[in-house]
Amino acid sequence: MTEFTPREHDILFFLLSREEPVQIQEIAETLETSERTIQRERDRLAQSLEDHELRLTYVRGRGLLIEGTDEAKHVLRDQLLLSHKQLPTAEDRQVELAYRLLQEDGMVKLQAIAHAMYVAPSTISQDLERIDEWFMQYDLEIKRKKGIGAEVIGEEINKRRLLISLIFTQWDVLAFYRLLQGDVDQLPHLLQMNRTSWLEMINQAYAVIAPLTKEGRLNDRQIMRATLSLALQALRKDQFPMRYELKAYPVEILKWVERVEERLPDTLSIAERQWLSEELRAFFQSDAGDTEELVTRLRVKRLIEHVSLLYGTNFTKDYALERGLVSHIQSYTRQNSVNPSYVIKQIEREYPRLFDAVKQAALSIFTDATFEDVDLAFWVMHF
Repeated sequence: MTEFTPREHDILFFLLSREEPVQIQEIAETLETSERTIQRERDRLAQSLEDHELRLTYVRGRGLLIEGTDEAKHVLRDQLLLSHKQLPTAEDRQVELAYRLLQEDGMVKLQAIAHAMYVAPSTISQDLERIDEWFMQYDLEIKRKKGIGAEVIGEEINKRRLLISLIFTQWDVLAFYRLLQGDVDQLPHLLQMNRTSWLEMINQAYAVIAPLTKEGRLNDRQIMRATLSLALQALRKDQFPMRYELKAYPVEILKWVERVEERLPDTLSIAERQWLSEELRAFFQSDAGDTEELVTRLRVKRLIEHVSLLYGTNFTKDYALERGLVSHIQSYTRQNSVNPSYVIKQIEREYPRLFDAVKQAALSIFTDATFEDVDLAFWVMHF
């Protein structure tokens, strides 16, 4: 199996989704790179494609085109799809940047972050512009000082919420439980920077949460979040203390906090008890919509990339599609399915390949959620 670099993977993915030649300038703009980079990759890609019985052709005045049989293109597309799960995307890099910023107390030099992430400082500067919106969603701000660096301004409670969402973008419930069973390779890349501490705190936190789950009040995803909330608290409470705000909580929530605290090795401050109260209230009131939006958005991006690979059409620049899918998944209710059997039959009859591509991609990306065919039929309608 041919090994492609992330850049080569992106170029091939883009060209396979097009049936006509594409100008090098358009490829460069779409992939957010330079024309020189595309030119530099051409010879190696052309040689690699020969192993797949395909040709990378330059049509004068029109651009690059992958030529060959549909079967050969399908085989290459399958290989790219398999390797795609392992390749870091621009979103993965931006998630890591956000995570690193939230680990710092005060101003951090962007040059240092760029060096740690093995990217150019200009890439970090561009990524900062793209993740501003993520921080604003959690009432946080990335404050920059030219020539010095950047720091995150805002309340610790919101920083923790964003951190948990960032972790959820790279980790699902199945991998979480496999970790608890002893498969430490299931720890996501994001937490590898402080691997030993995270493994210790996650196991300790789950030992506290597990006996309290027997009442059946929390589902698997809530158990995972409760465990992460406790682990994150243990890792941050000394260096990044919470600020207490006077709020009232239901008696049931306060009793749960007491039960959790009884199983902790150290007594919590009032502010740290409030962190647990806020998290538990969100669980019991099903008030997780806003905090889950970032997770859904980044998963939808991956979904669209997978469908593009499987179906052979590039949907990745269709921002209306992305917004529509995010909105649909966030607000989906069964009342949308007026006549589910009719919807499914119509979609399967008119768009069988697209339905199959969306179904395969959903199984790959949303591994901790179950979607019925009627759910996926409405996703296909967005495409």
